[in-house]
Amino acid sequence: MTGKSLFDFFGLPENSTEEEVRKRYKELAKKYHPDRNNSSNAKELFQNLNRVYNLLLKTFKNKDFKESRVQMDAEIERRRKNNEKWRKMVLENERKKAEKINNWYNRLQAGITWNYTLTISLASIIIILVLVLDLILPRRIHPELIVEYGKNVSFINDVFVREIITSKNESFMILNNKLLDFDINPFISIEKTSILHLSIRAYHFDGNIKSQLDFYMTLYSSILLVFIILVASTFAFFYRKRNAFFIMGSYFTRYFAGPFVIWFLISDNRWIHIFTLGYI
Repeated sequence: MTGKSLFDFFGLPENSTEEEVRKRYKELAKKYHPDRNNSSNAKELFQNLNRVYNLLLKTFKNKDFKESRVQMDAEIERRRKNNEKWRKMVLENERKKAEKINNWYNRLQAGITWNYTLTISLASIIIILVLVLDLILPRRIHPELIVEYGKNVSFINDVFVREIITSKNESFMILNNKLLDFDINPFISIEKTSILHLSIRAYHFDGNIKSQLDFYMTLYSSILLVFIILVASTFAFFYRKRNAFFIMGSYFTRYFAGPFVIWFLISDNRWIHIFTLGYI
């Protein structure tokens, strides 16, 4: 029996609701129940009524299931489309981000900026080699004349220091609190490195008495820090990976090591000392 035939059995249209079917069943059950209907086929009619009624209830259940399944499938499809949309948006954002970072790296490795970075790195390598050689070679003694000195002892960072100025306009802070008489003997001997002429210490003679004058806060006393800065700035020749370390190294060389290297070469004409290997 088809769905339409089942509804016809109840005398209802095919688009009837479950509530209408239940209401119609109660009416027909009262009419055909064997206790109320004395006809010979009342029992058979009542059984057919129950059978058709149960079939109709199953039809409604199947219909609800199909509708819910359709709704579920529609919801799943909607979520799938939303997920696909978000996935495409995330991929597009990641692509744009990667493209932006790649352009950033390309700018760091091109043009005047990169040439400047390479120049500083190359200069740092040369200075490192010269410094290493300078520390190995024998020291040189340079006679100097003190033209001005501080007669009073200054107190800096818990250290007693006195400033002296030589005839070559070199200024030093000496770690010596003895009142040496530079007026009587203004001559001192400064011990320097062979190439860069880095001042290490000085000596003063008062008759047969030799006094060592240790310098305070010179470039030579900070040589380890100088090496660290120079070695860090040589990364451009040895490190090309595109990561955060490369970016930090680029900015370090450009804005810190670069000015330091330029100051190092210009100060005290060290670029001339390097070019002439210390002869000038």
